[in-house]
Amino acid sequence: MFTGLTHREQGVLLLLILLIAVGLGVNHFRHSPTANIKLLQGNQAGQSENKPTASPAWEKFQTPSSSVRAININTATMEELCSLRGIGPAKARCIIEYRTANKCFKEIDELINVRGIGEATLARFRDKITLGDVGAMKEEAAETPTQTPVTPPPAPPTSVGAQLSPVSQGGKININTASMEELKKLNGIGVVKARRIIDYRRIHGPFRSTRDIIDLLHDKCCI
Repeated sequence: MFTGLTHREQGVLLLLILLIAVGLGVNHFRHSPTANIKLLQGNQAGQSENKPTASPAWEKFQTPSSSVRAININTATMEELCSLRGIGPAKARCIIEYRTANKCFKEIDELINVRGIGEATLARFRDKITLGDVGAMKEEAAETPTQTPVTPPPAPPTSVGAQLSPVSQGGKININTASMEELKKLNGIGVVKARRIIDYRRIHGPFRSTRDIIDLLHDKCCI
């Protein structure tokens, strides 16, 4: 068949025939219906592995119970009140003091009467709060005997640098500059009240009269 050709020419010719045969085989495989189906199934399998699993439709509307639960402002603790938007420790303390003085909140808009809370602040968390059973609270308050608050005796007016006498010293200390240890030497002043005095000075500045100190020590004002 390859007579008249050298060994080198015969090898090149066989190589060409082999390449032509391989090309025909590949072309036949690509146009085969069975091969196309297998290739399509392989692509779909790869896409399904990379595609994130879709969550059931009901999960899109499921909300954690903690975010749905409304806070009862008539029974909420300091921590629960501080979780409301725009309410910090100072405003939460004022809410509790107002609630205690008035037995309970009768309506949500009554929060505007609390010091430091206006309509804009209330609008931020209005849909997150509730009043609870106000009727039951009114009945409980009516059954509880009302105690007449004890009014402290009026203090004589003093200058801006309000001063009190220490226990063991004959002189006076400046309430606006006294340290924790100096404040603890005053009559009736312990660690808690001394810390309240220092916190008040840090937030509101120096005391302007003895009445400010009396209101602070008797929990009549918020820090």
